[in-house]
Amino acid sequence: MKKIFVYVCVLCVGYGSLISCQPTNDQQKAEESEEMDLPAPTIVKPSLAAPGQFENILTSYFMLKDSFVKSDTSEINQKATDLIGATNKVDTTKLNIEVQTKWKTSKAMIIRSVTTLQTEKGLEDKRAGFEDLSKIMYEVVNTYGATTTVYKQYCPMALNDKGAYWLSVNKEIKNPYFGDKMLECGEVQEVLTFEK
Repeated sequence: MKKIFVYVCVLCVGYGSLISCQPTNDQQKAEESEEMDLPAPTIVKPSLAAPGQFENILTSYFMLKDSFVKSDTSEINQKATDLIGATNKVDTTKLNIEVQTKWKTSKAMIIRSVTTLQTEKGLEDKRAGFEDLSKIMYEVVNTYGATTTVYKQYCPMALNDKGAYWLSVNKEIKNPYFGDKMLECGEVQEVLTFEK
């Protein structure tokens, strides 16, 4: 039987800022007795499988995501630089020509997105840039594959209630769009596993 969890999100109207997003007592009790339900895994057959070549990019993306969770702009800029470096180091010379051609486009999109994110001054503007990057990374893992399970996670309140997703290597929610303001607010939308 599928459980429905209710999140109670408190908005401090007087100050116009989000205070918390905490699970209700019913959810806390449910999670104590049983692990959170996840969507059935989506088995991805990458169209241009070459997961080992792109693992450092994915790892760098996850580290950048963790910097957003910490709300640390200087660390975000450093991890963004690391992601650009990992992207530039991908060696596709031993892969087939179709992968090489597609990768040129993917590489340009990643670097453009990360560079834009990096040049933004404010944390919230950087977070908006992170949403764009997350969309690109979702396409990257679906195109080239990954050697680990990837969790697509979503927060409906992110970016002024527009909603945004991110990718994680962990099923536990650590929200990069709110950090410690609403760390656990969100849900796992998709569990991506990859054909070998």
